[in-house]
Amino acid sequence: MRRVLWASWRRRLLSGQSQNDDAQHFGQAELAYSGLRPLPASPLPSTLGNKAASMTTEDRNRKSAWKAQQRQEAQSAFPLSNALLESLFESVETRVDSEGCDHTYRFTSGWLSDHQLPSTPVLDWLAEHGGFCDCEVVANARDHWEQNK
Repeated sequence: MRRVLWASWRRRLLSGQSQNDDAQHFGQAELAYSGLRPLPASPLPSTLGNKAASMTTEDRNRKSAWKAQQRQEAQSAFPLSNALLESLFESVETRVDSEGCDHTYRFTSGWLSDHQLPSTPVLDWLAEHGGFCDCEVVANARDHWEQNK
């Protein structure tokens, strides 16, 4: 029943008909069962009014300064140089792509030991930025590094 209601509702939505039309077509009981509610008769008033919100030059400058400060703080927390981090991410990505992820730090730890680097601070930083295994190192921690390098 829900699948039929959903398909019909989606078809009506795509054709430009509203949920209120569905109320007439299906009746209130079926709409309540499907989890859909009829829309209010009038649209909700805008909270912005007729004026569009705009930033002043001072606000833009303050925002740029704040972003630069955030980027500098992130860079100072990097556990390795940009060149080493890039090498780590490329190596781990290549190994994950070819061998798959077993949801451990197998490739990351291997790279760190091959380069004779301390693993604890690097693994802690990776985990702090969403890298809890090799595939997440590539997906999450690498994104953080790329946004802030």
